[in-house]
Amino acid sequence: MTTIQIAYDVTPAAVERVRTLLDDVALRDPNWNGAEFVIERDDYTCIPDRDDADACALLASIHHALRDD
Repeated sequence: MTTIQIAYDVTPAAVERVRTLLDDVALRDPNWNGAEFVIERDDYTCIPDRDDADACALLASIHHALRDD
């Protein structure tokens, strides 16, 4: 299980975009194949238990989804 923390000030619509992204990543990205993502609300957006390159790339994608890029 991989926890994704999203800041409290993020809108529900943006959180839903992240959920959609994470579902697609778990399905299609070989680095996260079958991963179980859990979204928690917190003070800031991060992946708290991972600091590897895959997590950094995923966090960048999450930030793009939050901005609706």
